[in-house]
Amino acid sequence: MVRFFPDKEFITEVMRPKPTEGELALLKFLNEDLGKRNGEFDVYFQGKINGYAPDVVIMRKNHGVIIIEVKDWTLSNYAIRDNKTWTCIHPKGGVGEFDIRSPIFQANTYRDEFFQTYSRTLAEVKLNQTLEKMEHPQKRLEINAIISKAVFFYGSTENQLKNFFGVSLNEDNYGVLSSNGVMLFTLDRLQRGGLWKNISYPMFFLGDRQSKFFNDEIYTELDRILRPSEQSKLKYADIKLNPKQRLLAQSRANVKQKVRGPAGCGKTLVMSIRAVNAYKRTHQPVVILTFNITLRNHIRDCISAILGDIPKKGQIMHTFFIIDYYHNFIRAYRRKNDYLDEVKFDKKGNPKDTYALQDTSARKYQTILVDEVQDFQPSGFEDEDEENFNPKYDVSNSEAEEDKHAWVDTIHRLLEKGGELVFFGDEEQNIYQNKLIEENGKKRIYTGIGGNWNSLDKTYRLNGAIANLARAFQLEFFSEFEDNKIESAQQLTLSGFDATIDYRFVPIFNVGEIFNIFLETKRKYKFTDDDVCIMAQFIRSKKYGQILLDLDKQFRDSGYSTITTFEKKEDYKRVRDALIASGTPKEKLDEECEKMLYGIQRTAKMTFQMGSGKIKLSTIHSYKGWGVDTEILILSSDGETPNSYVTKEMVYTAITRAVNHLVIINVGNSKYDEFFRKYLGIS
Repeated sequence: MVRFFPDKEFITEVMRPKPTEGELALLKFLNEDLGKRNGEFDVYFQGKINGYAPDVVIMRKNHGVIIIEVKDWTLSNYAIRDNKTWTCIHPKGGVGEFDIRSPIFQANTYRDEFFQTYSRTLAEVKLNQTLEKMEHPQKRLEINAIISKAVFFYGSTENQLKNFFGVSLNEDNYGVLSSNGVMLFTLDRLQRGGLWKNISYPMFFLGDRQSKFFNDEIYTELDRILRPSEQSKLKYADIKLNPKQRLLAQSRANVKQKVRGPAGCGKTLVMSIRAVNAYKRTHQPVVILTFNITLRNHIRDCISAILGDIPKKGQIMHTFFIIDYYHNFIRAYRRKNDYLDEVKFDKKGNPKDTYALQDTSARKYQTILVDEVQDFQPSGFEDEDEENFNPKYDVSNSEAEEDKHAWVDTIHRLLEKGGELVFFGDEEQNIYQNKLIEENGKKRIYTGIGGNWNSLDKTYRLNGAIANLARAFQLEFFSEFEDNKIESAQQLTLSGFDATIDYRFVPIFNVGEIFNIFLETKRKYKFTDDDVCIMAQFIRSKKYGQILLDLDKQFRDSGYSTITTFEKKEDYKRVRDALIASGTPKEKLDEECEKMLYGIQRTAKMTFQMGSGKIKLSTIHSYKGWGVDTEILILSSDGETPNSYVTKEMVYTAITRAVNHLVIINVGNSKYDEFFRKYLGIS
């Protein structure tokens, strides 16, 4: 049996942009060929429309995955330059030539993304096998075998394929054609031999032999990501917007706007409603960009809930709402449109903003919405990289400042003529210390849009005491943003009680003490595990060690289930020990450790969810844009000076995540201790 996601009718009649001839031909072949075989096969067409979106993914439970990239190319128009680059020598039948990314390299990249973006389970298994290989070099990375890669050249025949690749073409004992580990298909060859004759080791994928690596946990995780979800995790059945929110939630053509407002004022909600209205108005894909990886999931849940219970909602979500963090979106745009990386270098040889696009002619969009605009960084700080963030980034010269704004210019170029572009932001949550510009005598975020900002002034997430604390913090530390006033729309929590604030000052970081404070708080307020998040500035700190790693392990050792935006302490220790054993120089240890942990750290952020039923642990950076019933905030320093790095923007962002209960544990930070003691009346 073959199941298609989305279903075949939706693919052919509704999807935008429409499938190519080659994509439709491949789907037709798979329906016929797999339909003759025993077993259940899931075929996902552009299963993850935003980010890296392989054209076709075939998955069979307990057997494995095949990723297929489709090219409607006539190979006589191309030539191989090297392993990563091809040259189009007859572009569209004209003259001249240009370089493009090799589809072979592209297919291999897609496989890597499954280990570094899609599945935390796969990332952890691959890390374990990599460490075993370091200890025993003769071992193979067997986990790679569960995901096969292929390129389908619809516009060429088998003979053209063989002539094009020549000596670089491999033909194994099964007669399978491949290049650099990527299987190569043409339509005539598929029709003659079926999938069985065109894939390596067909008995594993098409036969009865099962994979010992592709377990139910991996299958379920990949299916959840690739399959359109029909569920709404948030309930917005009775949304009541105030007049300002209602006006800004309207979708309009030929408009560029910028919206600002304090934490909890509904910026993300307004943006989500506007995105749905833009889809209803245009029936074209809506692009929603963030800088924060984890915020993607919250926005997706918001939009899903706002859409409500409509037919084929999950398929509409996957097709028409492109929700991604900026750097990943640009990488995907380049690869989907066969652009090469445009790496530029400064005078010192450091890469400049490699995530700016000069050429956006391949695809433009009618609607682009940008959340948390104050966070966006140049290429040096990809996706809330709190471990490598340096608040002293030098923007003192015009070249560096221009580099910082290159991403804004790229977004403007991606907009169709007469399109809709809206930026949402808050200067007070500028935790990356981006340089603000002067607009009408006020410090504002650069957007490339003239005129006044549209302001939202009432906060709906912050209740009573927490809203009052945030307002007092504004008055103390943000006098330059006086017009960004927090005014709580509700002075009591939904349960009818005032929100609570507990404050503790401890001189040193102690895991056991903080865990006991959690237990005490849970007994006091009787919250569920799903309603709490423990936050800190760092995953690791020079002075306090492995702050969040140690806490996560303490919770797990005590029987709690956790979900985090970072790796486990056990993984960190194994990687570090293996690198030391392999002779890695001390000065390179941290850098090499981060490289090996990259896959797990990335997938941890990509798969971080509310509503998991687990205790959440996160950095402040990764939790921007979210709210939580009960927050336990660990406020410390970076270990160099008592108050360095802990900026006012970071503290403000952190305390405004809590909805009903806020517990602040100050570990030796005297500057903010003075403020909290004075405000809360603690001697």
